[in-house]
Amino acid sequence: KFQLALACHHVAGVLSALASPPASVIHQEISLLQDAVRVTEQKLTILRDLQSGASGLAGVSVPNASDVLLGLRAGTSSPKDFLTTTGVVQLERPASFVRFLPLKNTRGSASTGKSSSSSLPPLPTGLFVSVDSGGQAVLYTPTGVRVKEFQLGHGTTQIATSVGQDEHLILGASTGGFVSCHVIRVRQGRLSQSERQARRNSTDERISQYLGVTPNVSVVADQSLELAAGTTELITDMAVTTQRGSKHFVVADSEGGISVYARNGTLRGRFFPERPSAPGGIRGLYATFGALVFWSSSAVGFVSAPGLSAPPLRCAEFSAAGGVASAGIDATSSNRLYVALNDGSVASYNAKDRDQCNFEMFLPQVGRRPLRLEPFRGYMLAIAEGKPVELHA
Repeated sequence: KFQLALACHHVAGVLSALASPPASVIHQEISLLQDAVRVTEQKLTILRDLQSGASGLAGVSVPNASDVLLGLRAGTSSPKDFLTTTGVVQLERPASFVRFLPLKNTRGSASTGKSSSSSLPPLPTGLFVSVDSGGQAVLYTPTGVRVKEFQLGHGTTQIATSVGQDEHLILGASTGGFVSCHVIRVRQGRLSQSERQARRNSTDERISQYLGVTPNVSVVADQSLELAAGTTELITDMAVTTQRGSKHFVVADSEGGISVYARNGTLRGRFFPERPSAPGGIRGLYATFGALVFWSSSAVGFVSAPGLSAPPLRCAEFSAAGGVASAGIDATSSNRLYVALNDGSVASYNAKDRDQCNFEMFLPQVGRRPLRLEPFRGYMLAIAEGKPVELHA
């Protein structure tokens, strides 16, 4: 009925146009708009009739016709369209620290250097690390499978994970005044000889032996770092960094000192980026591939582990916004430094000259509280912790 009415209306319009003399462009546009208005009114009438007819049905909700036509309802996309749940990690005990440990991509290569079989499932891209207040560490796959549990330390106060893929390390600082280092090794999970024999003799339905196989994770206690004098009271943060081809362990403390250890656990030295040190000392460290940044309440700087130095940057924006809350390096460019300030603002600097404040951009009042920066795939995520949690990109 509705389509027939539209067809008749269209034919009548064509016959009318053929019988009448040519009109101006403006009159033609006005006529088209009037036709569109009439068609829209007819649609509204039909939708109202449908709504009145369905209003008596229990449990049926018909949206308003004008909302449908004008698109005033909620957007066509849902947050669920962009959310993929790969697994849920069920923690057995409350966690004091959680981190992600990136793993080396072993697709196409095995530990022997030969090409691996394409039938073997790839290893996970990382492990989820949970450490409770007693120093008990538990490792999970991204799908939530518990693969390993070990004692990281007694009374763990800080932890750190390596960011490189050549070696997988977890550092744990304990109340006893030392830092323990553990090496995490991950290999393809394989069935034992007895399990393979039982599989051959089984009469049950066959399922691929590579489905549901968890990776084989082993933990080796590697080093124990003796802290430098004066750093046993409060360790504020730790990091693992590789600079100039050498791996270093970096420990920051509340007195404003930064201690650098070689890979074998030897203390290379302790230095103070600021004189006098800012209240609270070094607040945090952020490590990425080939670069390490520290921040205090009044300064930010790049740490040179081989050179035992970290020239502080005291930019004008820091004091104007009440100090520094956190800092981070762009994931796609190590020459771009982001600094979150205590008033919720974020400043960006060109860090090519790492001892100068080459200002680039200032974003005022990104959040209502001090932000924690986390770079991710070309974005800088700014997280305001508390209630409610705020997330900005």
